[in-house]
Amino acid sequence: MSRSSPPSSRSSRRLGEPLTPTPGPGRAPGTATVSLAAPAPVRVYTGRVETDRLFLAALDELTARARPRSPEFDLVRAAGLLRELLLDERPLVHQVKRRGRPTPTFRIRRRKPDYSGEPWWWLDALDADTVVTDAMAGPVETVRLPGLLAVPMICLGAADRSNREPFRYLTVRDLVRYHAHVAGGVHRSPAKEPLHLALEEFPLKIGFGTVPMEAVAIACITSVVLKGLDPLRRAIQAEVGK
Repeated sequence: MSRSSPPSSRSSRRLGEPLTPTPGPGRAPGTATVSLAAPAPVRVYTGRVETDRLFLAALDELTARARPRSPEFDLVRAAGLLRELLLDERPLVHQVKRRGRPTPTFRIRRRKPDYSGEPWWWLDALDADTVVTDAMAGPVETVRLPGLLAVPMICLGAADRSNREPFRYLTVRDLVRYHAHVAGGVHRSPAKEPLHLALEEFPLKIGFGTVPMEAVAIACITSVVLKGLDPLRRAIQAEVGK
């Protein structure tokens, strides 16, 4: 005696046909709640748009992390973003360059040359919008990226008290690299570069609260960078629809 198979609960459907909702257990016809929506349209992303969005996301995170009273951890992480934006082999600021997009420029104020051999720190005065009464403040300048990276922000003085050794200056580039490569912004490793070693061995340790002065410098650098990149940021936002 042959046994018949129970009828299948699945209805046969050709590929591409919509699914018809069926009532769930104990439900009357017309009260089914389970259905499959049509697949979302496929969006094709180009390499350019992806790079643009990465650039915008990096600026958003940098804005959130590097504030005047940010903790040291956030400032160290901000240095990793600055490296990605400005210092990588192919920094994001170069990858998003397009015809018709503005070229970033930065308004800065340098410290006047000082040959006393005494250490100094040039922090928020780097930003041209900061009101400065320091007699050592130089005039406001507008520079491109290489000029910004070369601005000295910390002087550790001469290597000996005779001042016969060259003064040791840490530039914007040096401070970003130190916090990204040594302090942990990208990865944490022992200092190897002479200026990074000199900074760690410098006997005068000062800061704002628990934040070392060299980390505070990252917030000051970020302020200048965000203002300088804002026209480019706005142009890209208009293009990608953010």
